[in-house]
Amino acid sequence: FGFLLISLVMQSRRIPLASWFVETFERKSARLPGYGSAWYVAGFLLCALLIHDVSELGAAILVLALGDAASNIMGSRGKRPLPYNKGKTAEGTVAFVLFSLPAFFFIGYYAIPLSLLCALVESLPVKIDDNLTIPIACAAFFFLF
Repeated sequence: FGFLLISLVMQSRRIPLASWFVETFERKSARLPGYGSAWYVAGFLLCALLIHDVSELGAAILVLALGDAASNIMGSRGKRPLPYNKGKTAEGTVAFVLFSLPAFFFIGYYAIPLSLLCALVESLPVKIDDNLTIPIACAAFFFLF
C-alpha cells in the first residue's frame, strides 16, 4: 500500500495525507518520495528477522525509531562535526544515545551499551543506510550478550 502511494506521489498526483507526509518529513536530498520510510520499514523487518526475543526486539525497534529520529533532528541543527565523519554531528550522536535509553524498559541496563554501540554505528561514514546498519548492530549485540 505504501509503495502504491509513493508511486502516485511520484507521478505528481496529490494524495492528501501521503503528500503531506512526504513534503513535511522527507529529506530534501532523498532520491525519491518515501525513500526514508521504505528503508525504515526494511530495517524494522530486518529486526524482526534477526531478533527472536520479544524484549530484545522491542528494544531494537525503540532504538531504531527514537534514537535514529532524534539523531537526525538534533544532528541537523548541530554545530560540532564528528572528527571521523564530517557529515554527522556530536549533538546528533548524543541525542541518539539519550533517546535510545528508554530501551531500558525492555532490556534493563543492557540499554546503555546498546545505545552507545548503535550511536557509533549510526555515525560511521558508510554508504549503507543506517536503517539497515542499526538493526544489524542490535542483532549482533544481542547475539554476543
